[in-house]
Amino acid sequence: MIIGTIVDLIGTRMLIELADEISYIVAELFSKSLSSGDIPQDGRLANITPIFKKGKKTNTANYRPVSLTVI
Repeated sequence: MIIGTIVDLIGTRMLIELADEISYIVAELFSKSLSSGDIPQDGRLANITPIFKKGKKTNTANYRPVSLTVI
């Protein structure tokens, strides 16, 4: 999706500095996406890393998944 690609090219600092100006537009985009049930493919991608909680490290139930998504 074009919007996800554009957002990935914008630096985090710039997004923070422009937050007041773009927050309404971004909220509208997310709202329309959720109400239509159409989630962009870029929004479905994540890198999932298992983080150990406690107990035996050989038991997979002792890990929790943490996902890193796009900004």
